[in-house]
Amino acid sequence: MKTHLHLKVGIGALLPTMLAALSLGTAKADPNEVTLTSCPAAVQAVITSHQKSGRLEEIKTITSEGRKLYLADFELAGRQDLKLYIAEDGSVVTTREDLALAKAPAVVKAAAERLVPAGGKVEDVEKDVTNGKTTYLVEIDVANGKDIKAVLAEDGTVISQRTD
Repeated sequence: MKTHLHLKVGIGALLPTMLAALSLGTAKADPNEVTLTSCPAAVQAVITSHQKSGRLEEIKTITSEGRKLYLADFELAGRQDLKLYIAEDGSVVTTREDLALAKAPAVVKAAAERLVPAGGKVEDVEKDVTNGKTTYLVEIDVANGKDIKAVLAEDGTVISQRTD
């Protein structure tokens, strides 16, 4: 003998339950995240001109040294990222781009490889251009868990180095 249970529940009874379930899974929106159309026209123009480079992930506002900047984050081909820090007047203050070590200048690549201890490897390289000055941020994964973070000049000179 089979028993079937038929439930008749009206939409009015389900709606509060569904809304409660949906609200549990949603995170609060980042108050610093903005839309392209809410940015000043000069900032919009810079972001739009870079969209051919990759897919725009998000735009946030940040404050740096007392001034408001717009941080546009793009995903480029090969899962690489490009971040643009843009002033309200549309001037690009900083660009930060993920880079394969093989694509770094030879002197930077050689300097980074000299920093890698036995059993370690270069995990991440970012090319940073700020006010016309290019540096490379290099993260080295070390077997003992004390990773190395270094900033290298274009000529391969180690500007700073720390262990985390």
